[in-house]
Amino acid sequence: MTNDELLHDLKQFITAAVSQSTSELATKEDLENLASKQDFTDLRSEMNEKFDAVDARFDEVLNAVGTELKEHEDTLTRLKRVVGHN
Repeated sequence: MTNDELLHDLKQFITAAVSQSTSELATKEDLENLASKQDFTDLRSEMNEKFDAVDARFDEVLNAVGTELKEHEDTLTRLKRVVGHN
């Protein structure tokens, strides 16, 4: 084998070894498609806004239920007085 042939074989071996070693690494295109830290920050802010809105709505519903419950309680108390139960 000549030096040129050995050099060519060595280049092929190195190319194959590097290709095999890097085949599972992310490409530049893969990295560009990843979510950024800012994306997660924006998502967290949006989720917090939605949770706050849901929390406010729950408060409204609970207050309404509490009011209705109080009205029913008052009605039952008046009915018990009319019927003669303390």
